[in-house]
Parts: sequence; C-alpha cells; structure tokens
Amino acid sequence: MEILDRLEVDDGQQIRFIELVRGDLTDIPSDHAIDILVVSALPNDYSPTSSSLIGGLHSRGLSVAALAQDKDVDLRATSSSWMSRALDPRPGLPFRRVLCFEPRDPLEGPGRVGDLFRALLPFLPPGAVDATIAMPLVTAGDARREPEAVIEAILEAATQWLTFGVPIARLQVFVRSNDSVRAATEAFRRWRTSTSDASGESGAGFEQDVFLSYSHRDTVDADFTRDALAERGLSVFVDRVGLDPGVAWQRRLSDAVRNSRRVLALYTPNYVKSRACQDEWHISAHVGRRAVHPVLFPILFRTTDLPDYMRTIHYESCLEADRAKMRAACDKLAVALGHRVP
Repeated sequence: MEILDRLEVDDGQQIRFIELVRGDLTDIPSDHAIDILVVSALPNDYSPTSSSLIGGLHSRGLSVAALAQDKDVDLRATSSSWMSRALDPRPGLPFRRVLCFEPRDPLEGPGRVGDLFRALLPFLPPGAVDATIAMPLVTAGDARREPEAVIEAILEAATQWLTFGVPIARLQVFVRSNDSVRAATEAFRRWRTSTSDASGESGAGFEQDVFLSYSHRDTVDADFTRDALAERGLSVFVDRVGLDPGVAWQRRLSDAVRNSRRVLALYTPNYVKSRACQDEWHISAHVGRRAVHPVLFPILFRTTDLPDYMRTIHYESCLEADRAKMRAACDKLAVALGHRVP
C-alpha cells in the first residue's frame, strides 16, 4: 500500500481523512484493517471477471454472489446498495462487512455515488465509533466510467458527509493501473486545490425557526403544517420556495439545516422512500449531535414502516393524518422555541 495523496476534512471537532491509495484491495495488510469494504457491480451481476474487484475477492475465497444471497440489508430501492452480514476477517481481507454499490443504470454510476454514502449512514449513526472505509473507483472498472469523473463524485459526496461529522475516521480510495493512478492523482490534486481556495463559510446564527422536511408528494400535508407553524409565529423554511436551483443542492441543504433552530420531519410512506428526505434526516441527525438542543422534531403523520434508525429519535404521533393532533404538536414545538401558542 502506498498513500498517493490525502485530503483533510475538518468537521469542527476533529480532522477526518480521505486518502488516495495505490494498492490491492484483496491483499490488505492485517495492520491496516478496515471496517467496511465497498465493491461495485452491474445490476444483479456478481460475475467474478478477471479485471474486477469481485473477481479478485472470488480468487481469495470470498464470493460476492454468495453474500448477495444472504444480504443483511437491501437498500437498492433508495440507495443503490446492499450490505452484507458481518464477516470474519481473514488474511489479506481484514474487513468485517461488504457494501455492494449497484446502481440500476451503470451509466449513472458517478451521479449515484451519493447513494453509496446514504447506504452507509444507517450503519454509522451519530455517536458511533469512527470507522475506516475502503473502496475502489466504483463503476470505473467493468462499467467503464472515466476515473476523473468517479473520483470527483466520490470526493464531492465524501467531503460533504464528513464535514457533517459522519463517523468515518478514514476513507481510502484504491487505484491499481498506471492509467487510473495518473488520472485519479491529478483529479485528487485539482480537488484539493479547489477546496483549499474556497471559503466554504456560511453565515452565523439562525435564519428561521423551522426547516420543514417533507416529501414533495405530500405537498397538501406540508402546506397545512407550514400554515399551522406560521400561525404560532414561527418562521418556516420550505425548500420549494427557499432554495436557489443554481447552487449545489446538498450544500444548500446543509446550510438551510444549520440555519434552522429545528427540523420538522413529516413522516409518511412517501418520506421514507425519498432520497432527498433521507439526506435531510441524516444531516439533521448529525448536526443535532453537536447542538445544545435537539434539532430533529419528527411527526408521524401517516402510518408507515419506519427504518430502525428513524425509530431511535422520539417522534410525535399525529395518526392518522389527524389535524387536531398536528396543531397540538405545533403548539409543543412553538413552546419549545419560546413562542406563545394561540
């Protein structure tokens, strides 16, 4: 293993690292053990080709196809990925889980890299022990994506999530061929230069009381909730009217969350299926870990099967779409924020 370049990410409390590494992911020294190995595959295709990481793992006695038959969690519908069950580390393969990144359309590979990190988040909740993650240039192998596009997509997503304090101590991106090494090294250096030149600072203080996190399929419910909050004197951020479409979406989102005193998450079946809502929830959870007061204020408005990670935070029940209960929940939030209720 040879570290070719390193990016430091300051989350406000500690430095986290993204490393570009020349090496073989099927022959990792035992003193460089990792927690999760990321692989990529074409949809439902785990063929051990000679040029792929899946093929290399197969030659070392680890079948990704067999892991796929007994997944721990299947997140392909919302995060283009699935997670294996816990594994026993072995020589050359010192990792405990495999996350398989499997976008439905291989041509969308770089554009879906954010899904990969979204799939990791339930396994890296706020306050968890910092993990080490290793991955190849996902989709740059048999899917034939350009290394520059892939490394830029990885760095864009990784720096955002690590800035929020997601407990990843070290993310290692492995390259092997000389062409990939040259392309990835140059892309990595360009990224380091561009991020060091950017200020990346947002304004201090809160700009609104409540960020309303909801599925756009639930606009009627969201409008009622927004109006109920406004009646109680609360300022409300709603993304369809507040976000500038010319700015990078995830950065806008993180700024909006940080500039809000609370995030009201409107739980419905549409909410748990939405990629955007998942990002809003996870960003809020990680921001809230360092806040003086809780940030997330979830409301279960319509019956839905909540993911386990959403169940870890107390929510108000307003089933089944009970508007009187919703008004009472808004009263509770208003009082918590120091407002008098009508």
